[in-house]
Amino acid sequence: MDSNIQMIPPQDKLEFWDKEYESSKNSRLSKTKTTDTIENDQTQPKLDLLYSSGKVNKLDSEVLDNELTSLLEEPLYSSFSYINPKFVDKWKTELQSGLQGLLLFLSFSSGKNATYGQKMQNLTYKTDSGSTKRRLYLYSVALVASNYGWQKLTFYLSDKRWADMPMNTMKYRVWRTVHLLEKVFRALTLANFILFISNGKYKTILERVFGLKLTFSKPQFFQSVSFEFMNRQMVWHAFTEFLMFIIPLLNTTRIKSHLTRSIRQAVGLPPVYIDPEISSLRNGLCPICYTEEMDKAKETGIILDEFKIATRCRITNGYKANCGHEYCYVCIKKKMSREGTSCSCLRCGNVINGITSI
Repeated sequence: MDSNIQMIPPQDKLEFWDKEYESSKNSRLSKTKTTDTIENDQTQPKLDLLYSSGKVNKLDSEVLDNELTSLLEEPLYSSFSYINPKFVDKWKTELQSGLQGLLLFLSFSSGKNATYGQKMQNLTYKTDSGSTKRRLYLYSVALVASNYGWQKLTFYLSDKRWADMPMNTMKYRVWRTVHLLEKVFRALTLANFILFISNGKYKTILERVFGLKLTFSKPQFFQSVSFEFMNRQMVWHAFTEFLMFIIPLLNTTRIKSHLTRSIRQAVGLPPVYIDPEISSLRNGLCPICYTEEMDKAKETGIILDEFKIATRCRITNGYKANCGHEYCYVCIKKKMSREGTSCSCLRCGNVINGITSI
């Protein structure tokens, strides 16, 4: 190359170097374009994977938003119920729509293109083209307006009983059209959900209409979302349901009686505590009736005299226990059935295994 440069006349050296510079520049540009094309080809599958991944996170975000709305509805209704008890029943649909619109506006106006539930799941809305913020506001208006309008329309048709009108009237045709539209919308919702399960892009029909795709706001952390809290909540929920199912089947009175009897026998005490007042009752009075009457008297503040005690606590259809003390048949049978096949005598503390008629 040096020999070629020496052969070039001095006036043509500047032109020679300009041509060399342009040639090398064009070569670098062509390499850069090739590299960008390769990177774009490699990036597109990653973006598609990012859109399609996280289906569970997207569904969970919707559940979280619904739970947040439900939590805020209760204090909102309570605050208005103090002003006028019938206000909530009359304007419940308007309050729900207003609360939903307020939550969407506050979420999207805070600088992030996501609702509160979506932020917790590391999600955000993105569009392929155009202004995302503008589409989000239009999406919010369409969502709130469609829900409100549909609820008011169906309530009006149901309240006016348009479905019971003659089939040749306009009102019945309107109701039939609305009913058909509802079926079509449900079919479209099902089809959209199947597509969402397939590609994970559009969770609802409105998101598909406005071209809003939920993606991870921080893609490098899209696999680090922890479900530990949710799993723990599910375990506690299942455990609580199990307890609610099993507790009514347990005889708590029998369990308490057996535990008390076992503990007192272990420490050398009688099976039950013997009240001196009950043990000294005269014959002909039922200890169980006496205990119940005294409990009622303490609750109501009534003082029982000897005559009332003798009248209300007299043994009816008396039966004698194996320990020798007498009870009303109904009273002793109830006590034995509550505590199991046997119970403790209130007079002496011995175990009653059987009773005989007097």
